[in-house]
Amino acid sequence: MKSNLKIGLLIFLVIFLFSSIFLSSFAAGEVYTFKYSNQQNPQHPRTVSMLWFKDEIEKRSDGRIKAEIYDSGVLGKEKELFEMILTGALQGYRGAFFEYLNPKFQLWMAPFMFHSYDEVMYFNHSDFAKQLCVDGSIKGAYIPAIGFTGGRNMICKVKQIERPEDLVGLKMRSPGQAPIIKFYKQMGAHPMEMASSDTYMALKTGVIDGMCNDAAFLETNKTYEVAPHFTWINYMVGADPLMVNMEWYQSLPDDLKTIFNEVSVEAMQYSDEMVSGQSDEFCEKLVAVCDSTVKVLEDPELVKAWSKAAEPLLQIYVDDGLFGMDDVKAVQSVLAEFRNK
Repeated sequence: MKSNLKIGLLIFLVIFLFSSIFLSSFAAGEVYTFKYSNQQNPQHPRTVSMLWFKDEIEKRSDGRIKAEIYDSGVLGKEKELFEMILTGALQGYRGAFFEYLNPKFQLWMAPFMFHSYDEVMYFNHSDFAKQLCVDGSIKGAYIPAIGFTGGRNMICKVKQIERPEDLVGLKMRSPGQAPIIKFYKQMGAHPMEMASSDTYMALKTGVIDGMCNDAAFLETNKTYEVAPHFTWINYMVGADPLMVNMEWYQSLPDDLKTIFNEVSVEAMQYSDEMVSGQSDEFCEKLVAVCDSTVKVLEDPELVKAWSKAAEPLLQIYVDDGLFGMDDVKAVQSVLAEFRNK
């Protein structure tokens, strides 16, 4: 009898022990891996902000979300990364092709729409911009937050680009985004679609004559080594939505969704602050190493010439369905609100 009691007690203890281990494991929760990639190098604000995201999401989730951050295009070119987001092969991405989720993200790229980085950051937090993110959370992608890329400046291998007519006939790299393609065509240049990771060699070999990008990219990728003529113009910025695989996001428990959204918003704000604070620094670095520089924004006559040349583009964008004139007015209303403060 005593032997049976001992055996029963032993079985109970074993069951209790394994139950405790199971419940402890269950309470700890499943670990969700967030695999993210972009084309920019480790020094670029986009990469730096996502490394910050990794630290914060792992800390605030108590390790229930593990983030893997890949930069410099090691997992593929931008189109491949975008497609990987939709299929679930990748959980996070920032880069080109966001217009396929919502063509109105191209509003950020209207030439000379924004007069300062403070205006862009204010607009990014407007109800209108937030609604664009909601509307863009379709086709397998979720957008928890949006930032912006720095003002686009030009660098050229063959000559200095000072006035709009200097672009005539030049082969200019394009990321495949309609506003940039149409801008080049309006100026008489030949846009050539190409991944950003291919631009250095394309400039070096003469496949393209020049390109535009934010100063951080132009400087940290050392494009000035093969294209020594710099044009500081900041003629357009770009939307920078954080694109997340929808199925992966929906698989998160509600508490982790809340944490993920909070960290995403803060990471994009951190990215915007870096872009705003460092863009002029990167431009000054380019001025120091390039053979020649034109500072368009310091010359009212040049600003007027470029603005006039770009003036027809807004209507062209509307006519081609990139966005509507009502959308343009909505952006202008938000900016007027900021300017009148």
